[in-house]
Amino acid sequence: LTLSISSFLVIFSCRTVGPFWSRGAGKTLIMASLVAWVLTSVLAGNFGRLHKELYMGSLENKTIAFVWAYVLAWFLFMDLLVKPKIREARRMIELYALESGS
Repeated sequence: LTLSISSFLVIFSCRTVGPFWSRGAGKTLIMASLVAWVLTSVLAGNFGRLHKELYMGSLENKTIAFVWAYVLAWFLFMDLLVKPKIREARRMIELYALESGS
């Protein structure tokens, strides 16, 4: 569940230099992410009931909600706090390259 949610959020974040909302996503990306998120969330909550022979239990709704909150919190942290630091580091590297004549 965490991988499904976070992988699409990384795509939303990496498409822009600024915050993820600074450039609108395409309809295909939005639809693909929504379908994947709904399917994985439903499967995570019902997998144990659907396939008992695999000895894997289903996640409770509160666990699914916690996973969503956890992944969204880290996504916002990375997008709002870490991305500006990465841009600043890139600028410093470019300035250093210009000064050293590379």
